[in-house]
Amino acid sequence: MKLIYVTFIRFVFFIYVHGKLNIDIFEKLVNIDIEYINVYKNDIEKKYMKKPNSLIYEHVSKYINLKNNYVEIVIKGKLKNVQDTLVENFLFLLPYHEAYQGTNLYKDIEEMNIDPFNDDVDLSHFNLRVYEIILSRKLKLEENVLVKLSYTLGQPYFPYPLEIDFINKQNVLFYLSSKILLPYQVEKYERIEINLCEACDIVSLDDACFLKGLKKINDKNYIIEYEHNIESFNLGNKILLYFVCDYNLGYFEKVIKNINISSLGYIYEKEEYFLKKNAAKINKFDRYILK
Repeated sequence: MKLIYVTFIRFVFFIYVHGKLNIDIFEKLVNIDIEYINVYKNDIEKKYMKKPNSLIYEHVSKYINLKNNYVEIVIKGKLKNVQDTLVENFLFLLPYHEAYQGTNLYKDIEEMNIDPFNDDVDLSHFNLRVYEIILSRKLKLEENVLVKLSYTLGQPYFPYPLEIDFINKQNVLFYLSSKILLPYQVEKYERIEINLCEACDIVSLDDACFLKGLKKINDKNYIIEYEHNIESFNLGNKILLYFVCDYNLGYFEKVIKNINISSLGYIYEKEEYFLKKNAAKINKFDRYILK
């Protein structure tokens, strides 16, 4: 009987954005990511994969849960060792268009930063994130492991149009790739499931990428699936979701609390809130009240 090990890895990405994300850049992110993978996939394989053909996914699914102001992503799959040598780790790849929205992983939030990005992108400076995950036990030939990875994208939506009337609801853009970025082949099937938040409703948009390749299950759920011997290092094509998101996309970039104690024992507290807003401007009424 095959031994099945369960590995659960949870990543939480916090957003720390310098400046406003231009819509032109936002629209290009996935396209440039696809181009980067196509150009550099062989280099990535040589650099990070000691035994590139030792593992395959029997099946893998990616669940994209669109929340009001963030996106929760869960990846589940079954990895299998297909060679005689023991396997003690595997790789997880985070594509740049997701890593960009999630920033880098650092212990100290003050060290977090965003890679420079502009319209004149040099592909050689692009950075996907590569994570090596160590298994609790080594896999023998034909043994498998169930994998579950979850992470969160902060500030993933772009309000469009940028200005709306007071009576209108806010619509937002969200781009994704049609395939999961995997360093291993998939034997049976690869699936992406998209789940919209309760208050979110898809709106029609005249764009070649709008719901491209997605199968509608119901008003809140969409799916895309590939079957049999799916190649590695492939992001597929770009998909656009456009939907009503009647929710405040403002957020606190940073909160600082200073506490000073005087020589007489008095305690003074000062709090600073750095508020940013990545939402459509209401052209008839746009005011914040903070108490």
